[in-house]
Amino acid sequence: MTTIFTHPLLGTLRGRRVDTVVQFLGIRYGTFAQRFAPPSIYDARSNGDGQVIDATVYGPDALAAASCQDELRLIQHPLEHSTFTMSDTDVLNLNITVPLMENQTKPWPVMVFVHGGNFAGGSPAWPQNDLARFVKRSKELNMPLIAVTVSYRVGALGFLTSEELRRSGLTGNNGLRDQMTALLWLKANIGGFGGDADNITFVGQSAGAVSGMLHLSSKVPLFKRLACLGGQFLAVQPLPASVHEELYSTATTILNLQERSAAERLKQLQNLPCEDLSKIYSLPSRPLIDGDVCNELPTFASLEHGIPSTLHKGWCQEIFIGDCAFDASILAGVLEKSKDNLASRFIAHLSEILPDKRDLLNDLLVAYGLDSTSSPNDKAAVEAILQFGHDIAFYAPAVAIAEAWDGPSYLYHFNEPNPWPGRWQGRSSHITDLAFLWHNYDEFLSDEQRQTSRQFSADLISFVNGLAPWPAFHSPSAPLVRTYGPSSHGSIAGLATENSSAAGRRGVIFSLIEEGGADVLLKAFGSFLAKC
Repeated sequence: MTTIFTHPLLGTLRGRRVDTVVQFLGIRYGTFAQRFAPPSIYDARSNGDGQVIDATVYGPDALAAASCQDELRLIQHPLEHSTFTMSDTDVLNLNITVPLMENQTKPWPVMVFVHGGNFAGGSPAWPQNDLARFVKRSKELNMPLIAVTVSYRVGALGFLTSEELRRSGLTGNNGLRDQMTALLWLKANIGGFGGDADNITFVGQSAGAVSGMLHLSSKVPLFKRLACLGGQFLAVQPLPASVHEELYSTATTILNLQERSAAERLKQLQNLPCEDLSKIYSLPSRPLIDGDVCNELPTFASLEHGIPSTLHKGWCQEIFIGDCAFDASILAGVLEKSKDNLASRFIAHLSEILPDKRDLLNDLLVAYGLDSTSSPNDKAAVEAILQFGHDIAFYAPAVAIAEAWDGPSYLYHFNEPNPWPGRWQGRSSHITDLAFLWHNYDEFLSDEQRQTSRQFSADLISFVNGLAPWPAFHSPSAPLVRTYGPSSHGSIAGLATENSSAAGRRGVIFSLIEEGGADVLLKAFGSFLAKC
């Protein structure tokens, strides 16, 4: 069912009605002159007087290595969906879901969701990212909000960069710049949909959460609150220019452009068929530390005395941050490229990285069952190394950021296991939280699991509305954390003291951090992944 809506700036739009909400899909927010070029805000008034904007279908996906089916396989349960189109040029579009209400008494808060995908994939058009049911839930709670999903450039077109590209005015960090452009477009236009442009919450999952943290360095206020789900800027750190030069060299070699002049290379990169560009989409995609969009390398050390001024200008007031119990499941494929003798290779790598920290090495191996007395097989070694990876790259950073935040911070641990058949059934694996949060899997959950889902969404809806979803982390008595699940044990949602057994996490990582330093351990894990 379609509906016609008149926006004071954009003109007439045709949206689609879904139950008690209306969705305006595929709305262009930005343009760019050529591949690898930075974006600029799109002025929809150039659309032409009197022309109805068809906002009933999603815009094209960005060119990407990963597909919708890849992400659904991670979730371990399918959802029906139509076919998706991809584009290298027409990807700067967003989708707005608005409550259907006759009497709006005040502007609604706005939630902007930025998807994950390791900066190499993802799309707001995928069915698991549909926010219609989430907005309907906000209405049911009498806390209506507007929800927005954003398409941005990923992979090579989003993050491939080099000195020669930057000398040509192709500034890099396009994916992050796209997101910033979308946020600025919303500030100018969301009021016409009934939204409050000064009350925006950025919600990111995985790479989207990394993006949200990196946006804190913006000199221009972008959002009032930040929610980071299953990721932050220590889990996936931006890379220096030197590493990006190596990636660019590899990319041009794969594309047989290494012998061309800089001008010829640039021309070829602009004009290569999309099928040829896909050859380099397996290369890592990471933000660039450029001193502009991304000011510096975030570290645990930089958080010790609070969020540094270079990362937090004071315009973002609150943070909602957490992890799934086994977020590092997303890295299993990296370890399993070559898992033969994995434990012995990991031990050898740590011995090389930590030559003067023999006690730390031994304590780490014992803590994760990788010592000689445990003798793990290759499968057990994968699980053990992933658990260490989760603790140092997902769990400990979430706690550190909640501690460092200058203002209200809300830390959660999602412990509800993945309920569907597959490798991660019974584990709270990466992206399981989103399957519960947006309510797109309600039909496939038990009554108890749906209770967890409803509490999780209610808490985020409260946060977006400027309400405390639970007592903040910095409580007078002890740091508090919200837990979700496991519902099979009678636990829907609770409050626990951080680093207690009730929180559902092992505190051994903090003993190891005290012994050897968090950044040392994070570097040890990251460098081992890079060698796999």
